[in-house]
Amino acid sequence: MKMFLLISCLSVLLTGCVTSEKKPDVQSSATFDFLEFRKVLSPRGQIIPLPGGQDSLIVMNIGNDAYPKLYRLDHGKQSFTLEYDAGQTIKHAFSDPSARRIFITLDKGGDENTKIFEVNLSTKTRRLVFGQDGYQGVPVDFGSDEKSLYVLSNHKNKRYLNLYKVDIAGSNQYQTLTQGTTSFHAAAISKHGRYAALLEFKNNAETNIHLLDNKKKSLVKLLDDNNTTYIPQFFSDDEKRLFFDSNKDRDRMGCAALPLDNPSAGIQWQKTSKHADFSCSYSPEGDITLVSSQSRGQEQYQLYRGIFEKPLGIKFPPRSVQSQFTVVPKSQNAIMRVSKSNDPGNFYMFPLNASGDARLQAISQLNVSKIKDSDFASSYDFDYKSFDGLSIHGIIYAHDSWLKAPIKRPVILWPHGGPDHYESHQFHPFFQYWTAQGFVVFAPNFRGSTGYGKKFETLNDRDWGGGHIKDLIWGKKAISKLPYVNKEQIFIVGASFGGFSVLSAITQYPKAFRGAVAMVALANLETFMESIPKDPAWQGEFISEVGDPVKDKELYRERSPYFHAENIRTPLLIYQAENDIRTVQAEMDQFVAKLKRNRIPVTYEVLKGEGHSISKTESWQKIMEGTIQFLNRQR
Repeated sequence: MKMFLLISCLSVLLTGCVTSEKKPDVQSSATFDFLEFRKVLSPRGQIIPLPGGQDSLIVMNIGNDAYPKLYRLDHGKQSFTLEYDAGQTIKHAFSDPSARRIFITLDKGGDENTKIFEVNLSTKTRRLVFGQDGYQGVPVDFGSDEKSLYVLSNHKNKRYLNLYKVDIAGSNQYQTLTQGTTSFHAAAISKHGRYAALLEFKNNAETNIHLLDNKKKSLVKLLDDNNTTYIPQFFSDDEKRLFFDSNKDRDRMGCAALPLDNPSAGIQWQKTSKHADFSCSYSPEGDITLVSSQSRGQEQYQLYRGIFEKPLGIKFPPRSVQSQFTVVPKSQNAIMRVSKSNDPGNFYMFPLNASGDARLQAISQLNVSKIKDSDFASSYDFDYKSFDGLSIHGIIYAHDSWLKAPIKRPVILWPHGGPDHYESHQFHPFFQYWTAQGFVVFAPNFRGSTGYGKKFETLNDRDWGGGHIKDLIWGKKAISKLPYVNKEQIFIVGASFGGFSVLSAITQYPKAFRGAVAMVALANLETFMESIPKDPAWQGEFISEVGDPVKDKELYRERSPYFHAENIRTPLLIYQAENDIRTVQAEMDQFVAKLKRNRIPVTYEVLKGEGHSISKTESWQKIMEGTIQFLNRQR
C-alpha cells in the first residue's frame, strides 16, 4: 500500500523516515486563492439517497452561500441544486428509512443546543418536531413503523441527556423512556423497539452500556469495566444479540457481540486486530455490515452481507479513503464517497452484489473549480522519536516535487484538536490551501491521539501541556533536518485543544516558532472547567484528562498558558468564536487583556455568530486567508 522511498531513510535517520501515500509526482506548486478554492466542495454529514436512486440530498456550502444549506444531487448530471435554505446553518440532515420524510437539526448561532425539524420539500417549509431554545435534541433512530423518532435530550434537566420517543406522525407528543441522574450520549435501538442500548460516558478511557427493556420496564447496567470502552452499535433482527465496539482486555478497539439471553457467557469478538482499531455498524435496508478500520492515519471500509456473514470483497482504489456510506432504499446499490489526501474525490454508486474491484459509477463532481488534481499536495508518513524515546507518527502534506527540489520551504506545524482525535491521510481543506500558498504542513499524532491503541491514547491524561508539548517540539526538531524545510521558518497553528497546544508551546518554548495562530483555543484550565456544561460526561471526561479542579489546582495553574502569558515572545494571532460554549470568549478576552497589560503584541479577532464548530463561509475565509497573511508577515 505504500511506495518506498522518496527520501533515503539513512539521510533522515535522526529525523524520521518518510514514505509516500500517493501516485508518482505529476504536481506543480500552483497557488490558488480562497474564492477559487471554495469551489472544491466539502459535503457535510450523511448523504441521503432518495427513492428511485436518481437523486440524493446533502448539506454543504456552494457558491456565495454564507452558511451550509440542503442541496439535491442529480446523479445523472452530477450536479447540485439548492433544495432548502433554513436561514441559518443546517447542522445535520437525515431521513426515515424509506427516505420519504426529511429532517434537519438546527442550533442557534453555534451554541450546540439543537432542535429537530421536519422539512417539506414541496412547500419549502419546516415544522418543529422536538426541542427548545437552550437545550439539546439529538436524533437516534426511527421506530419500526417510521411514525416515531427516538431522541436524546436534556430538555427536562440540562445536566442529563435522557431517551425519549417522539410521535412524528403529527402530534409531537413524547414518551419519557429514561429519567434520573445518568446521562446517555449515544444509543442503539432494536428492530422492534423492545431494547435500547444506552452509552454512559464516564471519561475518555471508560464508557458503560445500559440496557433498557421496554417490555419489562427495566434499565440495567449491562457492560461495565474499569478502563474499558463500550460503544453500542446495533442489535440483531431477532433482538437476541447486541453488537458493539470495545477494547475490553485489549489495546485496540474491536467489534464484538453479547447474547442478551445469556450475558454471563461473555462477549464474542467479531473483528479484531493488534495493529488497527475497528468499528462496526449495520444497514438493515441492504442487510450490510460495515466495518471501518483505522491505523496510522489510514481509514478503510470492509463490507459484509448480513451480520459478518459473507465478505463482499469489493475493492476500492489503493490509498483511498472511503466515507459517508449509505444504501439506496429498496435497491441493491450503495453510495460512498471515495477520496485521497490529494483528491477531494466524488460520490460513487456501486452494486452490493459486486465481487472483486467495485464498479464505481461517479454521481457527483465535487471539484468544480479551475484547480487541477495535480495542484493538490500529497501526504506522507513521518516517524520520529520524542524526548523519552517514544515513537511518534505524523503526516506531512507537501508536493512531491518539493521533496526533490533544493528550495527550503516554511512549515506549519499543526497540533490536532480533541485531544482524543488524530490526523489522517484524508483530503484536508486547511492543509491544501496552506500548501498552495507555499507552506509544508506537518501534523504529528502526539501522545494522547486516537488510532494508536488505548495505552498511547491515555498517555496525556492529567498531563495536558506536558509530554505532548515536548512531542511537538521534538517533531519540530525532526522536520527541521529535512532537506526541503527552512528550519528558521517553522510556525505553529492549531484549533480547540490544538489551540491550547499552540499557547502552551509558545509559553514553554518562547523561541521555538517564528509565529503562532490559535483558533477557538483555551488558555485557562480553571475557567475552562467552570464554563463547560455540568453534564456528568463533560465533567468526567475533563477531570480524567486535566485533573480535579480542587485537588489539582496547582497542576491547573502550572499547565495553563494564562498564568505564563508573560513568557510569550512569539508573534501571535488569535481567532475566537463569539458563541463558543467549549472555549468561551470571556476566557480568551481575559488572556488577551493580560497579554496587552504585559505589552506583548497580539492580534485578536472575534468571529461573530459562530460556535466552536466554525460554519460560516465568511469566517473560514478570514481564518484561512488571515493565517497565511499573518505568517507571511513574520517570515
